[in-house]
Amino acid sequence: MTLDPRALNTYAENAHKLQGGGFSGFILRTSFDALARNEVLQVLFFAIVFGIRLALVGSEAGACVTRLIEALSTV
Repeated sequence: MTLDPRALNTYAENAHKLQGGGFSGFILRTSFDALARNEVLQVLFFAIVFGIRLALVGSEAGACVTRLIEALSTV
């Protein structure tokens, strides 16, 4: 039994197409998709998780994002 190099190449190409950016890419895609489809429960879940992560970051990076959100909310 031998390996067919063409079949292996096809498999590698298809596997490469399936890579979608990992977990963070999945979360971003599903959250923006939920916003576009107006699914309140998923948007609420994303907002809660985002708020918790923002609070856990603390430091200056978290404060910068918080100021940005506050500035955008006034608009």
